[in-house]
Amino acid sequence: MSHPFSAMFEKALKQSSPEENLVFNEAEMLRTKGYSPLEIYAVLEKLHQELVSDADSEIVGEALEEFRTYLDA
Repeated sequence: MSHPFSAMFEKALKQSSPEENLVFNEAEMLRTKGYSPLEIYAVLEKLHQELVSDADSEIVGEALEEFRTYLDA
């Protein structure tokens, strides 16, 4: 069974472009709702590892990099 965030991130990925990273926006929205940054990051990381497309992998990788700052705080 996949994590509920996975479907949200996959939907955001389909609507993302190199100029507009909706995956990061979705992760940020979940964080502001009080979800654990560590949990969000883990789901993003798993999605990143499963991606085949270079373009999709780049978008999720960028979201991971930006979101990582919340883990350091």
